[in-house]
Amino acid sequence: MRAAQLIFYIFLLFSISCKETASEDEQSTKQKKEIDSGTIEHQGASIYYRSIGKGEPILVVHGGPGMDHSYFLPHMDELADSYRLIYFDQRAAGKSSYDLDSSQMNMQLMVEDIEAIRQHFSLEKVNILAHSWGGLLAMWYAKTYPDRLKRLILVNTVAANKSYEATAAENLQKRRLEADALALQELMQSDAFKNQEEEAFLKVFKLNFAPSFFHREYLDSLQLFFPEAYRERQGKLMYLLPDLQAYDLYEELSKIKAPTLLLHGDVDATPLAAIERIAEQIEASQLSVLSQCGHFPFIEAKAAFRNSIDGFMKP
Repeated sequence: MRAAQLIFYIFLLFSISCKETASEDEQSTKQKKEIDSGTIEHQGASIYYRSIGKGEPILVVHGGPGMDHSYFLPHMDELADSYRLIYFDQRAAGKSSYDLDSSQMNMQLMVEDIEAIRQHFSLEKVNILAHSWGGLLAMWYAKTYPDRLKRLILVNTVAANKSYEATAAENLQKRRLEADALALQELMQSDAFKNQEEEAFLKVFKLNFAPSFFHREYLDSLQLFFPEAYRERQGKLMYLLPDLQAYDLYEELSKIKAPTLLLHGDVDATPLAAIERIAEQIEASQLSVLSQCGHFPFIEAKAAFRNSIDGFMKP
């Protein structure tokens, strides 16, 4: 399989988003805490943001590419009792613009979107919490604007180059149950999936994410929905391919002087060695491995996740 085909396949399997209708949990949270939302016009795109809570601001960067911030909900909102959380949807994701051409979709513009959000909220320096693929985007921002970064939290980030991708894929495959693999294959060959029927997509994504959890029973706590114009959004992600074909940020990570916390689930697909390399490159970093935890610690290791965040963020 050629690299471009492989990356597109990864996009297909991991690029999800949520409907605009809030879940009951989110509506319940909304009644308790005031939510500010809006858009920032930047470099040809409208970037959607959602802010909740009071206290030290934290900009939250979602994974994907192609996901939006809402898979964090309602779990991450629990931090809003102590922090002001600023979520945003990346270009072509969620409620942000997706009517974009190749000149409006690249990693540098996505980095500049983060900088535009920092400026919009008048933050002299910004705390960033980034998850999964969002960790790559956050590291890209951090090495580009090291003086604008206050603290960096990387939660189950992907590696800083592509050399660990094959190992990560193998690790996921080892954790996949045979029954799930057969069901996944059958579903992906079904007419319902080929016709992009939502129910079939939901079943496929649930099965695909199952190996990402240590506690499989928490799988249903990850809310998976699909936005309008799903196929069009996926097409826009292909514009990122030139930047994602080959990259290596490890050496440039030494530019990051801000305190950095790396949280890594002990059964996450990305090998620990990749995360240890990041920690080695960032002088003021600390690495915490969460036991019996997969890719979504804010769902299946809530107490350890919260304690780690609070301990790192305290003055």
